[in-house]
Order: sequence, then structure tokens, then C-alpha cells
Amino acid sequence: MEFLGTRIDRWAQDPAGAGLTPEQVAQLQELLSESKSARLNMLQLHSAAKSATSTFYNKSDALRSAASAAVASVRAAARTDRHVFTEALIDPPQAPQPAQAPDAPRNIRGAVNTCGHLTLEWDADRTGVTSGVFFLIERSRPGEQPYTFLGATPSTTFTDTAFTAGTTYYRVRAQRGDLLSEWSMVVSMTVATGPRVEHTARPARAAA
Repeated sequence: MEFLGTRIDRWAQDPAGAGLTPEQVAQLQELLSESKSARLNMLQLHSAAKSATSTFYNKSDALRSAASAAVASVRAAARTDRHVFTEALIDPPQAPQPAQAPDAPRNIRGAVNTCGHLTLEWDADRTGVTSGVFFLIERSRPGEQPYTFLGATPSTTFTDTAFTAGTTYYRVRAQRGDLLSEWSMVVSMTVATGPRVEHTARPARAAA
């Protein structure tokens, strides 16, 4: 459009000199005029749309604030008359749900290093200090009852530095505050003596 706008008047003065026919120039003049009108209309609509959008968001913010104030008034009135919730078609606040105990750890496995220390690992849905979940680890050897408490950790790993050759049983449970999960499946670790340290892990039924 800018290209034609700077040339169309010259072409109209001498179409043949510009290598054009009068009909071509007339068509270009008409289309250029229509394009300018369409562009002007577009700019006006764009400006109107921006204004309408701004107005919409301002009105929506005002509506949201007014609605929040109205709901607050309903709740204040409902403190003395719970029937207000029904009349206002607003659900009353729900009673707080009791906290749930964490899920039991799962998929416990272990590995023994050449120093004779065993590191246990397990999977859990929520971990880390910020989750409020800690894991309690217990150990038992054949003939020992009950299990011996080894320690607690917020992570999903624990190293038993007193691990010895033979068969040792481990179990883990999660704790959040005063809430305890069920014990995990018991994992038995069997390590043979000799130049190499080997181990196997197998799930067993959890002891009480």
C-alpha cells in the first residue's frame, strides 16, 4: 500500500509512459482507496477492542471484589443462623478432615560395601524434611525378638554400620507427627563370609 501510495498519482498522469493502461491504473486507484479505508477501520476496531478489553477486566475485578464482600457477609450472618447458607445457595465450610497417616515404605532393597556396611533404600510417596515425614528403621537377627530400633531419617536411605555376616532382617515405617504407617515388608539380607561380600534380598511377611 505504501509502495502504490507514492507512485499512483504519477502513473495516473501518464499511464502509457509508465507502461500501464488507464484501466490498470484506475483499478489500482480503486483498490488502494479500499485498502486505506479497510486499514483505518481495522485500527479503529483494534483501539475499540483494547478499550473494551480493559473495561471488561476492570468490571470483572470490581465484580470479584463485590462478590467476595457479599460472601463474607453471608458467612458472618451464618455464624448465628446456619440457615443463611441454604438461602444464599452457598455451601457451608466443611469440618477439617483428620490428618492421614503416611503410606508404608515399599520396595526396600540393600547393598553391602567392602567395609561391611549395609545401606538400605526404599520408595515413599512423600520424603524430605519439609514433608514432615521421617522413617524409622528396625533390625532383627535370627533368634532375636523383638526388633531393635536403629534410627530415624527424613531421607529414603539408611546405613547400618554394625551389619554382620549371616542373615539380618530389616523393616521400615513412616512417621508424621504422632501418625505412623504400617510396617513395610520385612527384607532379609544374607551375606556370606569370604573374599567377596555378597547379599540377597527377599521380601517376607512383616512381623508385629
